[in-house]
Amino acid sequence: MAIQQCRYFVRLRPDLSPQEASEFRAFAQKPPSGKPSSDGRLTFACARIDFTHPIFAKLTVSLEDGTSSMDLWVHHQAILMIGDFAEMERAPVALMPIRDAVA
Repeated sequence: MAIQQCRYFVRLRPDLSPQEASEFRAFAQKPPSGKPSSDGRLTFACARIDFTHPIFAKLTVSLEDGTSSMDLWVHHQAILMIGDFAEMERAPVALMPIRDAVA
């Protein structure tokens, strides 16, 4: 299976319970320092995001270079924002609050 290029990032809400945050921490993008992500910065690099399920979003997550992608199911309400990596170089950065994406 070919590795898909990351196009989007998804950031989770900072007020997740410690149990919820710990379930997602292993799949979150590591910050440049190499330290584990804090609960407030759980961010995923995604090749695809699917909102067709009424409760959960299916994120096709790229874990690290050289590994295949995997699907991660995240409750819609746990998502704080979605961004497009292609827009990162432009000002302003295009971020879409999740409430607008599923309305």
